[in-house]
Amino acid sequence: MSLDNLIQLVEQLGVGGALRHRDPPDGFEITIPKDSHQFFLDIDTEASKIRMEMSIRLCEQFGYPIKILRSVPSKSGEPHMHVYLEFPDVLTVMERIALQACFGSDLTKELISILRYINGIDDPTLMFERKV
Repeated sequence: MSLDNLIQLVEQLGVGGALRHRDPPDGFEITIPKDSHQFFLDIDTEASKIRMEMSIRLCEQFGYPIKILRSVPSKSGEPHMHVYLEFPDVLTVMERIALQACFGSDLTKELISILRYINGIDDPTLMFERKV
């Protein structure tokens, strides 16, 4: 989500409403982690993709093999993509968000996830995926 889109959402719904906002655009559905090992990346730039690849290698060097479950174009279209990964250990919600940020996910999205968590929102990390 771009900063302009976030500002527009806050103006429409108010801060509290924007933090709770979960309505996917037409033709999309919400995807949340299926278990406590999964984490999601919203990769928007080549630099973010390189950061993801470096983070995967670093985790593997420290004995934490990362499994890439799938990668799909985001609703913004290529080169933007959503990457679904699996961590070998169980993750808390805050660990999931921290890993997502460290792996190069969109930082605005991750800040919103933290604010959702602080405000008691269940499943604060989510993606909008095209319906199949």
